[in-house]
Amino acid sequence: MLTNFSFINKNEYLTVKFSGKLFIKIKKEILIVFLKDIFNISFDNIFKAKKEERKFKDKLIYVSDNDYYKAYHLKKLMVIVNKKLIVKFLNKYFCENDDDKIKTKQFIKFYLKEYKKVTKRKYLPDYETNPKYFDYFYKAVELINKHNVTFKIFIDSQVDGMKFIKQRNFFPKPYNLCTNESELRLLDFLDRSTNVKDDFVPEKSFSLQDIKLETNKKYKKYLELVRKKEADYEQTNYVFSLQVSCLSEVDDFVREYYKSF
Repeated sequence: MLTNFSFINKNEYLTVKFSGKLFIKIKKEILIVFLKDIFNISFDNIFKAKKEERKFKDKLIYVSDNDYYKAYHLKKLMVIVNKKLIVKFLNKYFCENDDDKIKTKQFIKFYLKEYKKVTKRKYLPDYETNPKYFDYFYKAVELINKHNVTFKIFIDSQVDGMKFIKQRNFFPKPYNLCTNESELRLLDFLDRSTNVKDDFVPEKSFSLQDIKLETNKKYKKYLELVRKKEADYEQTNYVFSLQVSCLSEVDDFVREYYKSF
């Protein structure tokens, strides 16, 4: 899994380790030019490229071979890269638009909203900027993705599986969401629920006046928020409900974002 990767950026080499063992070590000049040419990605803000970069580029030859990219330097094979793996690797370690990170932030917001409902607490913890707690939620999202369930189903499964705890206003802690027991609670919940994966019927939260989409400013505003992945559950449900009721089909991006809750 990509979570087992770590990287060390020192001197003129980038070293990648897998589960603590050396996976690949490559000269930065080669990697920088390779990524710029193949993926049009600039890493000047991460690696300080030297003046010799142009000289390096003139001596590099790239070959696209089925599932791999290969780079030759002075006619010698310098690096071979799995096309799909390198994209995942770059998203994981370099790109701010990592889909799982975006989804994790959405999940944290959903969790805090449910947490507030149950615990009745006025002030909420800042889990998004705390690396330790963010990692708990990130691993929980991996379980959510693995079993293709919504945020609500996942949280419900954890609450249901821990109802034996007789603490007033109890709500699962972040570290309760990402363990082997968490997955077992989810699987048990799915086994006991009928068609829970298809729990996809939107809650109607609109009036008859809302169904004229061409003049509905609220709908247009929320639709744009969904498109940017900035809408909360109520806003997303409003858009999804109207599209189900008024259009012949739901936009894919609306459906996917709705499923993330």
